[in-house]
Amino acid sequence: MAARIDYVIGGSGTGKTTHLLERFVDEAVKSPDKRFLMIVPEQAAGNTERDMVKTMSLRHGRNGFMNIDIIGISRLAYKIFNELESSVGGMLSDAGKSMLIRLVAGRTDLRVYKNSIDKDGFIAETKSLLSELFQYNITLTDIEKVIDELEKTGENPVLSGKLRDMASIYKGFEERMAEKEDGVITAERLVAYLLNQLQDKSCRALDGAVIAFDSFTGFTPSQYSLILELMKRAERITFSITMDASIIKSGREVKEYEVFNLSYVTYKRLEELKEKLCAGQESGMLLLEENRRHREDSMLKALEAGMFRFPVRPFTKAGDSDKTTGNSVRLWKCKNPEEQLQCIAEEIRRKVSEEGYRYNEIAVLAPDLSEMTGSFEKIFKMYDIPFFADYTVKLMQSPFTEAVISLLEAEEKNYDYDSMFSLLKTGVLKCVSDDDVMTLENFVLKKNIRGVKRWNRCFSYTLNNEIYYENEENIRKRLMEGLGEIHRAFTEGGRTVSDYAAAIRLFMQQNSFKEQTEAAAEKLEGSDMKLSRTYRSLYSRIDEFLEKMVAVLGEEKLSMREFSEIFKTGINEIRLGTLPASLDSVVVGDIERTRLSDVRLIFLIDVNEGIIPKPGKPAKILNDYEK
Repeated sequence: MAARIDYVIGGSGTGKTTHLLERFVDEAVKSPDKRFLMIVPEQAAGNTERDMVKTMSLRHGRNGFMNIDIIGISRLAYKIFNELESSVGGMLSDAGKSMLIRLVAGRTDLRVYKNSIDKDGFIAETKSLLSELFQYNITLTDIEKVIDELEKTGENPVLSGKLRDMASIYKGFEERMAEKEDGVITAERLVAYLLNQLQDKSCRALDGAVIAFDSFTGFTPSQYSLILELMKRAERITFSITMDASIIKSGREVKEYEVFNLSYVTYKRLEELKEKLCAGQESGMLLLEENRRHREDSMLKALEAGMFRFPVRPFTKAGDSDKTTGNSVRLWKCKNPEEQLQCIAEEIRRKVSEEGYRYNEIAVLAPDLSEMTGSFEKIFKMYDIPFFADYTVKLMQSPFTEAVISLLEAEEKNYDYDSMFSLLKTGVLKCVSDDDVMTLENFVLKKNIRGVKRWNRCFSYTLNNEIYYENEENIRKRLMEGLGEIHRAFTEGGRTVSDYAAAIRLFMQQNSFKEQTEAAAEKLEGSDMKLSRTYRSLYSRIDEFLEKMVAVLGEEKLSMREFSEIFKTGINEIRLGTLPASLDSVVVGDIERTRLSDVRLIFLIDVNEGIIPKPGKPAKILNDYEK
């Protein structure tokens, strides 16, 4: 029998999640043998689980639960694989996907994008496009049909050429994935693999379960297929949808340009799935209209109710004496970014000392945090404000990673001046000091030293019983003693990815990367805890990345240039993040990425035209019209 379908529909702040939490804990206590699944976006699972524990404690005095799972779709898939004893070799990481695409693109006869492979952003956008194709179940056959139609009509030859290039990369990527014997799949195909494994088998985690979907803005076709399967198995499924309750009450259609169009389309699609299974069955409907997050006469309530709604209604304050409701939204005008942060720091200190705020109840959000981290460090430390910068840094943004990349360029470019001194100036090589590098650079420029053969020849000579450039020769000997071994490791093996990875590990071992990164972390502990933690994990992350390279491309034979480009493509995808050093700290985050919970005060900075809303980036491959 098909599941009963319920909806909890209301605008932001009407209590949809709170209702689901309370309903779940009450029913879980009443029916301890029943299974409850709350499915949320992966990044929201931690906060939702914490809120569920808090709700259980408040309503029933218990500190935990045994029959409720708060879980993302990926974790749900692995939970089911475990129950069914199905083997899955793991998921191909973003870095692995980028490396595979770079390999395929470099070995494919592209027409339109032949000279774009190594341009900034091309591999990332190709990866994004392939992910879209996988998510929306668009096959190679579908793309070839479109190409054939375009070529028959002669319409839009540019689009036809672009699609043919993308089809070639798609095909090559699929062939490479099919060659893998360890069962690795892409994240976008996890749900399809799950459904294939489930089929008609019984599943204790799903059969007869009570399920809720919360905090989703929409679903992909493969996720809708999963929902259809859950409708066949579960006892009841509840969907929370952020949308004005008045839309359901009035029965009107939501136009494409309206703010709740995506929510409305999701609701209608879910209703279609329900009708497929049991036509005529009525859905349960809870419509929430009262905003529980903001007071009725507050600016924030008016802002939430009026955002992207027409006609625009000006805010009118109910009374003059209530400063809180009248000041819940404030605009500041500052001369420059530094003055902006100083104003924020002073206000944070005032809120904490005079109004009893905790630091963890305050957040500062920026449209682009990467450009402002130094300013936050300087000003917040000046005001003694503990803060956690919720951003990640690229693995390649460190002298140790730069040293590896420069080493690969030196091998690729036959030890030319630029690559050699990029390597030496990272400060990572133990065999030479900064003074040695300066001495060597002057000599190399003067004598025009180029090529690995010349670097292996003696720099000094004797004239009239006097030795010239003896110091430069001693530096060269120390340098080439280590680099010579590395060069042989790169050139004398089978030139496979495994051989190249082993050569990089030898380079890291020679120069004590592990010890150097630990020493750098200890040195930074007093002044920059976040950077200190980043350095502490740096060696292991580089080593893990090399393992991934070998797992994805292991015995693939590559030229030095191919390996160098694939290495840079992959490592550019790896980002390092850290956890907060203190629980009571201000969150400094990104408008798009950072998820906040239980925050009372938000500072939104850099609210200037052209920055917020963020201008869209021009598509490098297919624009929205072409898609």
